[in-house]
Amino acid sequence: MLIPILALSLGEVVALKGATVHTFEPGDAPAVRTVLVDKDRIRAVGAELEIPSGARVVDLTGLHLLPGLVDGMVNFDADHDRLYLSAGITLVRDVGNDYGRLEIERTRTARERHPGPWIWSAGAVLDGAPPSTFSAVVLDDAQAAQQKLAILFEAENPPDYLSFLPGVPLSAFETVLAKAALERRQVWGTLPRGVPFASAVELGQAGIFHLDAFLPAGRTWESVTQEELAPAVELAAARGLRVTPTLAIWGRAIVPPKPKGEELDLLSAFYHETWVQDAAARERLATKEHLERGLAILRKQQALVKALHERGVPLVPGSATPNPWLFPGTALLDELALWRAAGIPVEACVRAATAEACRALGIEYRGTIRAAHVADLIAVRADPTQDLAALHRPEVVVVRGRVLDRAQLDALESELRAAQSKARAALAQPIAVEPPELPEGDVILKGRVETRAIGVRVSGERFAVVRRFDGALVYVGRVRTPGGASNPDTETLVEQVIADGTLASFDVSIRTGVRVVDVEGQSAGGRMNVSVKLDGLPVRNDPVSRQLALVDCGSATAWLVLGYHRRPGTFSALFFDDVDPAFGPWELALDPDGSTHYLRILGAQQAIVRFDERGFPTEVERLSGRGISKTILLESEVLDGRGLPMPADKKALAPKARPAPVPAGSGAPK
Repeated sequence: MLIPILALSLGEVVALKGATVHTFEPGDAPAVRTVLVDKDRIRAVGAELEIPSGARVVDLTGLHLLPGLVDGMVNFDADHDRLYLSAGITLVRDVGNDYGRLEIERTRTARERHPGPWIWSAGAVLDGAPPSTFSAVVLDDAQAAQQKLAILFEAENPPDYLSFLPGVPLSAFETVLAKAALERRQVWGTLPRGVPFASAVELGQAGIFHLDAFLPAGRTWESVTQEELAPAVELAAARGLRVTPTLAIWGRAIVPPKPKGEELDLLSAFYHETWVQDAAARERLATKEHLERGLAILRKQQALVKALHERGVPLVPGSATPNPWLFPGTALLDELALWRAAGIPVEACVRAATAEACRALGIEYRGTIRAAHVADLIAVRADPTQDLAALHRPEVVVVRGRVLDRAQLDALESELRAAQSKARAALAQPIAVEPPELPEGDVILKGRVETRAIGVRVSGERFAVVRRFDGALVYVGRVRTPGGASNPDTETLVEQVIADGTLASFDVSIRTGVRVVDVEGQSAGGRMNVSVKLDGLPVRNDPVSRQLALVDCGSATAWLVLGYHRRPGTFSALFFDDVDPAFGPWELALDPDGSTHYLRILGAQQAIVRFDERGFPTEVERLSGRGISKTILLESEVLDGRGLPMPADKKALAPKARPAPVPAGSGAPK
């Protein structure tokens, strides 16, 4: 079995002997040396080292040993741990994620599970209202930025840097930069909407994702010239701006995908289906003109990257994986190949993915091979500073002192392939969900819904409505979101109490693996007192000076409350960002024929809800962080003979045309 083999290398002294060692220390030439590893640190490096008695000797004669690779831009998924290591990537920088899940994944225990690379984390991505993704921390203004950044940095494991989306307003952006400076953290993103490149750089933005920020106002990649890009290059060089170019995003547009390749078997059902659908769409668009346009844009971006390199701008390679056909692990090598094709020397490309990446990101004790540094190393067959192809499929990967040879790395991939096959088979069946616990009272109705994205099941729910003996209506639901090959399931329990047509109280409990977040609200005196607990311990207690209409936590109970209690117009609702509950205005509008409910969340993201005459939401189409999802009613039962009859102005009449939501933006930076 693989696990006992790995355990042998954990915590022992290991001598890596015989390899040509590329330390990437300034001025140090490659030479045959021994590297002594003690637990997860490098003890010593030298040509004539005395190997301690009892040390495990790993013979690397004929191989080249260098620091582990850094992927400077990923949307992290634990399923990809094995793929990163198999490609020699020992550290990934996540650009913003599900905060709670990422906090679990950043722990040493989680990193040793498969094992997986270190995570340099932004925690959750920062955005304004409306957020482009439901996993963002919403910063409406400077005050919200102060409050929520305080929560982030007071956490047990604060973010390593901050990442933002374009919707962050200028006042909040300035607060983010000021707070980050105090905490000695970098701030990365594209550009805040409406803020010019020069202003963002002058304000102190440390790094840029992608290259679009370099375009002058009113110019596109088709129309811009290198002369027009030159002033931004000079400013970046003068201010020490760091850049992650992501050339591979354009590079993938001119390389036909292989929708039946074996690599798809290593992906989850969601990514598998996303990539296959993307391949079909690209096949329809793959005209000669389309490919020529993509190639022309790529060449302009390559010229810009070369200019940035020549002016000394720190370049941090990032793969933007797992966007379609940017495969976790190997996409970083594809990115470096595009840099090389742009004219950047081979050795500079390799250093950029090791020592220079760590230097640019402020990551200490990594990136070079020297005593006291973390023992993250890779051994390859040929000199990678002469040929980038040598980086593919390293013979040995050392992560935190664990030594994995090629056979073990291949075994990790095989384990993943089997786990993904099992997970896909499970999602081919309806998601099993236990009924929620019901409060005392008369049960009015019960039902079951299922939510899919791009045809893949993502969650299932059982819900009920109970009329208490005091006349209040209690909406209860249990939502189960299956995890996957590596991620645990998430279970959400929700209870919303509506008294006299308003939200009187609510209770939401979200369990992911061993982590439990409880959020409770109680209305009193026109205010909603909201308390948050993490694993049973109080985190915060906030009075909300507004009347809330409902709680949206991914449960059908929100649509039930919406359909029965709300008239067209605006109202306040509670939803969840990645740190704590957030509050914002919602708008409810009806289709012109009166048959369809439109719910516009915060004025931008949309949901279309269709009800039947009993009050059941029969279908919901909604923009989410995974694109447009669809929730459908699978079971429905009325127990009191009436159900929740819809108000007269909101009767559902099966519309002839069923418009879909228009996406308002992307998720975390891609």
